[in-house]
Amino acid sequence: MKHPLKGILAVLLVLLMSIGMTACGSSSYKSDSAAPTESVTWDNSAGQAVDMETTENMKGEELGLQNTAEALGQRKIIYTYNAELQTLQFDETLSQIEMAAVQAGGYIEQSSRTGSGAVDYGRVYARTASYTLRIPAAAAGDFVQSLTAWASVTQSSKGTDDVTDYYYDSEARLNNLRVQETRLLELLAQAESMADMITIEQALSDVRYEIESIDGTLRRLDNQVDYSRVELYIEEVFEPDQLRQAPLSLGERIAARFRSSMVTIRDMVSDLIVFLLGDSLLLIFWAAVLAAIVIIAKKIYKKLGKKHENIEPDKK
Repeated sequence: MKHPLKGILAVLLVLLMSIGMTACGSSSYKSDSAAPTESVTWDNSAGQAVDMETTENMKGEELGLQNTAEALGQRKIIYTYNAELQTLQFDETLSQIEMAAVQAGGYIEQSSRTGSGAVDYGRVYARTASYTLRIPAAAAGDFVQSLTAWASVTQSSKGTDDVTDYYYDSEARLNNLRVQETRLLELLAQAESMADMITIEQALSDVRYEIESIDGTLRRLDNQVDYSRVELYIEEVFEPDQLRQAPLSLGERIAARFRSSMVTIRDMVSDLIVFLLGDSLLLIFWAAVLAAIVIIAKKIYKKLGKKHENIEPDKK
């Protein structure tokens, strides 16, 4: 027969072992969840020692966090500039703008012109032009400021679009997709059945499509960040007082509108005089044609009237 004390001691021993294992597990969890900047140390019979491997790992984690912070510190901002200009020397101004864009390291993305400056009824009609330029972001601000040397800037604006979060999220997703591509290639090399190969190749095709799409988006964003967009609208004027400087006060706006009305009236009167004198031969010709038609119509009316009078007595 077993002694009852031995059974109690066995139970206590099991409980103590369970508590010890729980404590060790708790201590291990706390060590794993400690801050990366702390190092784990302990004392043993040989003296105080330092877990060098753990410390090196944590230093690597710190370095990774610093690299991430530096990457995020490189903001991805797209700058857009808009300006409206008026110039007395239309062709010279356009040449200066195109030359300055090339000298700044940029290029013309799109351009258009309207009007030919042709003379019609003694008037030269104004021409306009629009440009979409790509200028290096570091030089775009100075380029826009230099426009005042070639034309009168009547309106200008600057816009920003911060795409930092979207850019780095897309970059992280791209890296994950490339890891998936590598794993799929490994699985494809190990595939034994045709069905497995087809399934893996389809998944690989989808991943590669996503990689190309995101890679293209990142390249486009890089171009937009590196080269600011500059939108220009240039208008030709023929008199210095037509140049509109902004901003204008209320009195200046009223005076400018009054002068514009006077110019409009003057142009209308001059156009009428040019039309009457310049097209006088045509006016005389059409007046003669109209007079001849009226004379012929009167003669025909008189003849018809006489015939009607002669017919009425015969009826009586």
